[in-house]
Amino acid sequence: MSVSRNSVVQQIEDLEDERDDYAAMLARFESANEEVIPVSVVKRLSNGESPVRVWREHRGMSEQDLSNASGVGLLTLLIIEKLESEGISLSMYAAIARALDVGLDMLVPWTPEGESESA
Repeated sequence: MSVSRNSVVQQIEDLEDERDDYAAMLARFESANEEVIPVSVVKRLSNGESPVRVWREHRGMSEQDLSNASGVGLLTLLIIEKLESEGISLSMYAAIARALDVGLDMLVPWTPEGESESA
C-alpha cells in the first residue's frame, strides 16, 4: 500500500486546520464569560464619577442592596461614593468588589492620563 506525498501533506494540512478551528472555539468559550462594559459606564468612569456608584447603578442595586450584599455599612458606602476614602479599609473595598462582581482594580477612581490623583 503506497501513500503519496501529496495525500500526506493534505492530511497534515487538514489536521492543522482542525487544530486552528478548535483553538478558535476554545478562545470563544474563554471569552464568553467576560463582561462587555457598556460605553455609558466607561464614560461615567472617565468623567470622574465614583466607581462604586457607577458599578452599583449598572448592577441595578440600591445603596442598601450593596450594603447588605457587601456587609459594609450604609454610611460608609455613602462616604465612599462621595470619593472620600480616607479611613476606608482595603477589606471593605474587596467586599464591595465581590458584591458588585468586579475586580478590586475597577473601584479605583479614574484620573486623566498623566495626572496624579492628588493633582
